[in-house]
Amino acid sequence: MKNQIYKRGKRTFRYDFENAIVEYIDKADAEMIKEDNEWKASHNGASLFGIDEDGYITLDGAGLRRANWKDKELRDLYLDEWNAELDEEAAYQAYLFEKYELPLYQNK
Repeated sequence: MKNQIYKRGKRTFRYDFENAIVEYIDKADAEMIKEDNEWKASHNGASLFGIDEDGYITLDGAGLRRANWKDKELRDLYLDEWNAELDEEAAYQAYLFEKYELPLYQNK
């Protein structure tokens, strides 16, 4: 059983009660759905992006006790920390791109 979608910051999450996992999810766009359906048709029904029946892709997941998910204050604290980590990682990846990759593209 999946919980309702929960937005925190600029990201979307949901809780998988069966497995006690918080999922960081995003809605698949029309292009992704089209590509996924084409892939499924040529690969025995296997999904390319793992789009679920509600049209969401699970980007990441982390274990979290049910009691912590049900407590709004703890849930928000947990998700705020996760959001901060994701922002830090995105900023670091952008830095690496600008430092190492972008000069290669500019020289071409």
